[in-house]
This record gives sequence, structure tokens and C-alpha cells, in this order.
Amino acid sequence: MIGHVNLQEQMEPRSVTPVSAEGRYIKTERLSPKKSTEFLPDALRRPIYCVIDEKELLDRIDGEKEFLQELVNIFKEEYPVALQEMSTALYAHDQARFKRAAHSLKGVLSNFSAKASAEAAHMCEFSGSNMTWDEARIRLATLEMEISKARAALESLAKE
Repeated sequence: MIGHVNLQEQMEPRSVTPVSAEGRYIKTERLSPKKSTEFLPDALRRPIYCVIDEKELLDRIDGEKEFLQELVNIFKEEYPVALQEMSTALYAHDQARFKRAAHSLKGVLSNFSAKASAEAAHMCEFSGSNMTWDEARIRLATLEMEISKARAALESLAKE
């Protein structure tokens, strides 16, 4: 397995208070641990998790690194489009569109054995109809962070 991360060392959540209608933010304060992690998927609440399950992924593609490289290249071209779709849906308050794009990403990430990323996409997709748009924004940011880690791990694995 590759890409282990200790999130508790990295996480220093802060809340930001708006100071003007123009959207300038200056004041920050620490959030309680419960508030800072309540919207994170379970895989991210654990102190250490695996970005890519290397063995599972290589078994899935019969160890063919050239094929993996092709898949990673396609992923690098297509995931930004899906994230943009989610972002557009978020700002348009279009929950169905947001969930469809998350579902698409979840499938791709699951095929790459990117468990934390797939779980973050799952949290976006199945966040429920009572999700606030602030929660969706947090979940999308989490997904973007996890995809960034998965991309780096996939690129590294494909080059080995």
C-alpha cells in the first residue's frame, strides 16, 4: 500500500468570519474537533488511511502497468471536468446534478481502489436531501483534496 497520511498532524481547522459584503475574510478561530470533522467521510476520520490499495488495483488490471498508465492519463484529463460539474452544481444549488457528478467520480475512484477518495465522493452523492450547501462545499473540498492525493499515488504507481 502506498500513500499513508497522518491527518491529525495535518489538520488545523479554522473558521473564517466575513468582515464585509465584498467577501473579504480576516478573522480566524479554531474549530472544535467535532465541528471540524463532522462532515468528513469515515475513512478520513481515522488517523491513518491508505490512499490507493495497490494490491487490489494491480490485481484488477492483472499487473499491466502500461494499461494503468493509460487509465491514469484518461483520469487526469476527465476528473477536473467532473469536479467542475460539481462546483457548478453547487453554486447553482442543483442537488441532482451535484449527486450525478459525485456518483460518476465515485465509480472511477472505486475502480482505481482509491478508497478514501471514493468514500469522499460517496459522501457527496449520498449526503441526503437535508444537506446544506455549506456542508456540500466542505464535502467537495474534501473530495478535491482526496483526489489530489489519489492522483499523485496513481502517477507514482504507474511509473514504477
